[in-house]
Amino acid sequence: MFLSKKNKSDTNNLITSETVNQNYSSLVKRQFKKNNPAVLAIYFIIVMFFLAIVADFLANNKPLICSYKGSIHSPVIEEYLVDIGIMKYSGDLVNADWKNLKYDWSFFPPIKYQASDIDLGNSFATPGSFESGHYLGTDQLGRDMLSGIIHGARISLTIGSVSYTHLRAHETVLDIVCRLLLEKKYNLVYALLASAFSS
Repeated sequence: MFLSKKNKSDTNNLITSETVNQNYSSLVKRQFKKNNPAVLAIYFIIVMFFLAIVADFLANNKPLICSYKGSIHSPVIEEYLVDIGIMKYSGDLVNADWKNLKYDWSFFPPIKYQASDIDLGNSFATPGSFESGHYLGTDQLGRDMLSGIIHGARISLTIGSVSYTHLRAHETVLDIVCRLLLEKKYNLVYALLASAFSS
């Protein structure tokens, strides 16, 4: 089918006006939204980043907030402050077993185990062991699998982010060096390096 000259010019005007009104980022976003697996992958990464950030508030053997001997504590936050040197525990809480202290009241996270907690009485618990609190079961040492996944997300994303950043930094340096060597005034240096690495 052939378009008449009028229809052809109208089509060209539409394409031109769409192209002019769109910048590159909106074009990329529109194309990206059409790719369903990519969109799902982005949502998955966002959820994993969120889990990594709030891991200690979801899976921990310390209460999120509690009252102990009349004073209110938030052991998860206090541990961060102790680790960076802003705060120190009082004498009886230095080596406290937060899970077994006698509280006035306490509020624990949904998963009451840390990834490294060993519960030999519940080793190889099957997924769905709600009475023991191991929702995805345990391994041979009784370590909680769901807590391991949540805390493992933090480690995996940290390693991935650091290695990607390290790679990009090296690529930038190599890119600058290559651009300098490829300019006309550095042709001799480039030729020498190319001959040295080609043999």
